[in-house]
Amino acid sequence: MTQAHRLYVGTIGEGLWRSRDGGETFVRAMDGMFVECHVRALAEHPREPGRLYLGLKKGLFAAETGAANWGVADAPPNG
Repeated sequence: MTQAHRLYVGTIGEGLWRSRDGGETFVRAMDGMFVECHVRALAEHPREPGRLYLGLKKGLFAAETGAANWGVADAPPNG
């Protein structure tokens, strides 16, 4: 049995959305941050699957568990 791909969609004004079923359904994935944010960048860590980075006007955020429980990332843009 093949596993469905996870998809992430960053939007302007509607935050980040995640699909765990290959795009059949989507749910907001913004726990810990303002849901109506403007997603400017989204990337997965190249050596740590499931660790995501999200660039917003307010700084760089990170989530360790595939878009659950976002927090401020330890990065130069965040001081």
